[in-house]
Amino acid sequence: MPSAISIFGRTFAGRRARITLTSGNGGRVTITADRHRPVPLSPAEVSVRDHFVYLGHRPAIRHVEHLFSALYGLAIFDVRVRLDGREVPFFDGSSAALVHALDSRFRSRPGPGLTIGRMLVVRLGRSFLKYEPKPVHRLMVDMVLEHCLIGRQRLRLAITPRTYVREIASARTFLFTTVRDPRLKKLPPYGFAVTAAGVIGREPARYPDEAVRHKILDLLGDLYVLGVRLTGTITGYNTSHILNHKLVREIHKYR
Repeated sequence: MPSAISIFGRTFAGRRARITLTSGNGGRVTITADRHRPVPLSPAEVSVRDHFVYLGHRPAIRHVEHLFSALYGLAIFDVRVRLDGREVPFFDGSSAALVHALDSRFRSRPGPGLTIGRMLVVRLGRSFLKYEPKPVHRLMVDMVLEHCLIGRQRLRLAITPRTYVREIASARTFLFTTVRDPRLKKLPPYGFAVTAAGVIGREPARYPDEAVRHKILDLLGDLYVLGVRLTGTITGYNTSHILNHKLVREIHKYR
């Protein structure tokens, strides 16, 4: 019997929203918002605006990146997703709440992995992502984040449901800014700010290298639109959603 679960949370704009996920969808992923037709999970349906990821067009489904990351991290590629409204709850800026709700109800069904038989590199200025086809049975991510406010953070990790839950899911979104940023006077209940005075948020940093962990969280969410588990090694430096999706489109060309 298919499993179904509803998850409630606050959106980025502060509105209450619900996601309903049902397992068992013939090995496919479909996303439906309101009473509109399902949006196909495809790189052609993705856009990035103001550091957030949107799926579909006119109107788009907003802020899908952390939901997609949780589904990728737990290897759930056989699911129907229905939203009330057109915005995914943002929770605390990580995917922890989604993982907590899904991990005990949905069994991972990773299926065969996708390996591209060549190296692929995409760049934006000094930032880059490189894909290499080995290993062929799992995904390795070697991510570096470098900034004057944090120095150099690096994490190399084999991506499995277990490592995702333990090492990645709780890492929150963040921004680099100054202590004079007016947004810091009324901190939102998600994410954290990195300033010359240190990390500012409603709670302390969850990891010493939480920022680079969130970069991996975002990358996995962006890879999810391929609709399949990727195998090989991805090396990244100062990545972004725009750069992630450049790589996704390159991978999609060679499927």
